[in-house]
Amino acid sequence: MATVERMQFSGFWDADGTHMIAALRRMTGTPDLSVRHFPWWLMRLLSPFGGFPREVIEVKPYWHYPVRLDNSRLVQLLGSEPHTDINQAVRNAANCPGVSTS
Repeated sequence: MATVERMQFSGFWDADGTHMIAALRRMTGTPDLSVRHFPWWLMRLLSPFGGFPREVIEVKPYWHYPVRLDNSRLVQLLGSEPHTDINQAVRNAANCPGVSTS
């Protein structure tokens, strides 16, 4: 391994966003859990004032165009990429302090 290397996890691939929504619906037991669009227009309006809105606008392209990370170097070193099942990951995130599922 080199002194400095960039390795990426391919992570959870959800090209159209429906798998994450389905996992949240399963975890909450609410099959009709409503989904709303993110207010990009509001972030654009507030971005000149800095902070969160400006940072969100910078990553907007990643929300509109699928990007897959190349994990080939990681797999070369580890043999396989470790993964957590999406349902378990959503359950773990919901059990974090300060997160309400009601």
